[in-house]
Amino acid sequence: MADQLINLIRQVSAADWAELPETVKRLLETLTAIASLSEREDRLLQFLDATPVGIAIYDQSGRIIYLNQLGHALVGVERPLELSPKELSSVFKVYREGTRSLYPPQELPSARAMAGVMAWADDLQVYRDDTVLSLEVKATPIFDQQGNVVYAVATLQDISDRKRQQLEQQTIDN
Repeated sequence: MADQLINLIRQVSAADWAELPETVKRLLETLTAIASLSEREDRLLQFLDATPVGIAIYDQSGRIIYLNQLGHALVGVERPLELSPKELSSVFKVYREGTRSLYPPQELPSARAMAGVMAWADDLQVYRDDTVLSLEVKATPIFDQQGNVVYAVATLQDISDRKRQQLEQQTIDN
């Protein structure tokens, strides 16, 4: 759609362009800019979906506003965008490694990033059906020009194989 609009506008001859009222020219220029932004946004989302780690973006209230494809696969929840920050641990079934205790929502790396701190944790486990995934999560705050946290970005990576190898190595060492 954006490409079609831009192509149509480019087909306007210089002579026809000169005869257009200024308001129409401004409108067409605005539409072209919007179409171009939309195209760039689509491309950015393609890049984010193609990354080999899960990516979650949180708004100022701590709600997930974007979760890429791998992120959806890792947490196993189709519609995480409707969750409040306090619901994340219970809905995603995120536990502290080696316990049956839900990970405290305020200690999740995303919550710490929303408090303005870069955070990292590799002791999260997600329980889904008969599978337990060990996750490493890194989160960073995004600040506005006044220094207020306006977003947080988190990466999620399945480290189950690494955790299994560490456990096997500990067994061998002992």
